Amino acid sequence: MSNQKIRGKCPKCGEMLEIPQGLEKFSCLYCGAKLVLDELAMEYPEGNFDEAMANYKAHMLDAMWDYERCQKDFTRKKYTGAFADFKQTLREPFTQLDLACRLRPLERETVLTDAVTAFLDGLQSVLEADKRWKHRSQQERVLFDVKFAVALYLVPAVRDLELGISEDFAAQLHTQWTQRYPKSPYQSATYADISEGFRKGKLCFITTAVCREEGKPDDCAELTAFRTFRDGYLSACADGQALIEEYYNIAPAIVTCIDLCDDAPAVYRALRQDYLTPCYQDILQGNPEACKNRYVQMVRKLQNRYFSA
Repeated sequence: MSNQKIRGKCPKCGEMLEIPQGLEKFSCLYCGAKLVLDELAMEYPEGNFDEAMANYKAHMLDAMWDYERCQKDFTRKKYTGAFADFKQTLREPFTQLDLACRLRPLERETVLTDAVTAFLDGLQSVLEADKRWKHRSQQERVLFDVKFAVALYLVPAVRDLELGISEDFAAQLHTQWTQRYPKSPYQSATYADISEGFRKGKLCFITTAVCREEGKPDDCAELTAFRTFRDGYLSACADGQALIEEYYNIAPAIVTCIDLCDDAPAVYRALRQDYLTPCYQDILQGNPEACKNRYVQMVRKLQNRYFSA
């Protein structure tokens, strides 16, 4: 049941009531009269439903056409400003959708479902406008790039607008997206969730995430070994400080992408098998150069996966 409330006056005593959406029968808190929603004298905002929906549909995709920029700007330094711009582009169309739902409170669920369907139908035009979409072998990549913008910008921005429809739109979008693209799921996040990931700025971030997924503590032998390797051997390399700084800037974003845009447990298992276990063995066997090369290869592969635009 939605948390949205419908406002209207009791026909018996005239007092204003707020009734949870979906509650068909209730009693007036003031006079005790037994009522149904149809009996309320509804309080409607000023506006025209058809115009509000038309304005929403005309501009609901404005921010999505520049989805490639979303990847380029998903860094510790750029994300805050890029997110603010993205949210501002969404403000007017989603304010219009919120108005439409308030104009038709008894039809709110249907209106919202239709609005999400229209959004996803329109998103198909964004996908098809990408020249890569013509090649079947590249469609998965295009879908991922658009999903990146949905999961890391659109959903957090809609929720951050804090409109009456924000949470329900995000939930409905997630449901319909999963039905359309069951092999390409995403997790619904908030701007605060993502920003916190950047602010933590942990070094050895990817290794930490893998160990976290496996239930290992932050001071486990493996993480301790990687940090010793970073602060010792890697720092002393000619290109070591540059690699560490680059990693510091992109690793939180990579982990956020894994957690929100992919099947995180499967990705972390693959990273463990293909890179981190061999890296750890390199350290234990006294071969730090091999560890460095392998770890850099892993980061480059993840960069290509999540930031290829």
